[in-house]
Amino acid sequence: MSRGVPTWAYVLLAAGLLIATIHVYQDLFAPLTLQITVLDVGEKSSATILRLPSRQVVLIDTGKDASILRALGTTLPEWQRSIDAVVLTSNKKPYAGGLTDVTARYRIRHIYASSTDLVFSGVVRLSIDSPGTYTLSYNKASVSFSSTSPHGEYVSDGQVFINK
Repeated sequence: MSRGVPTWAYVLLAAGLLIATIHVYQDLFAPLTLQITVLDVGEKSSATILRLPSRQVVLIDTGKDASILRALGTTLPEWQRSIDAVVLTSNKKPYAGGLTDVTARYRIRHIYASSTDLVFSGVVRLSIDSPGTYTLSYNKASVSFSSTSPHGEYVSDGQVFINK
């Protein structure tokens, strides 16, 4: 007599599918937020990842060398090999030195060099004040960052920015 698939395997499969479904629905119905990660790319160097409410990914500055790849590897999912936009606040090495390494590893849709104002997804405004210094505005919330800003994660719901 042959034995079929054990009942516990079906229960395990059903539990896995339920957990995956919950994660998908949480992503779909989560409040729209702007997520900002100030990366550690070395002293006197600058790089920041934005995850826009539209799920696009924007990299502001690339640091001075290939250390940006390590920072991106710990911030972005392992499977992600594209970045929607790279914005360089200056063409000097502390801000743009890692661009060659980033373009070799990731597919970049747009590169903006030293623009003064950019709007992403119609709701997130990036104003470049000076090299490595910029202001992000999302709806009513606004915050400034510089190359000396503390590394870490910040989130905005459009009303306020909070440091996670």
